[in-house]
Amino acid sequence: MRASAEERLYARWPALVDRYFESGFESLEPRDRIFFLVFHLLSQIDDGGLEQYFCNEGGQYADRAAEALDSVGCNAAASRLRKAISQFPDGRIPEDEAERNQVVDQLPDDALAVWDAVSESIGGDTDSILERLDAFLAPSHHTVNKAQ
Repeated sequence: MRASAEERLYARWPALVDRYFESGFESLEPRDRIFFLVFHLLSQIDDGGLEQYFCNEGGQYADRAAEALDSVGCNAAASRLRKAISQFPDGRIPEDEAERNQVVDQLPDDALAVWDAVSESIGGDTDSILERLDAFLAPSHHTVNKAQ
């Protein structure tokens, strides 16, 4: 029996996280960056929603996560994530985690309500997002794209 997209991605995740912590995000190959951005976003949403995502280390990459969602063909999810990002003052996410947490603590309740709605919406699409991410990461996807 063939493993599911989720199983294949979960099997790849620990090695990617190790490389991330050993060498940093910028050291990852472009495909691995997309994997990291999308999978980390989904994991954080599943674990505690966008508030948790934005308050933790990965929140600094939210703009890039939206681009990564676009890259794997999840444009609606990318648009929803951008709506959540727009709740930050001037739509700017502080890179520094402590500063970001201070900003989050001062956001109005309606901004947090938007985050909750977006978390629920993206979280409800997790299976389809994982399928698209898995297809994007498949070697045949890149062989076809390179040939064009």
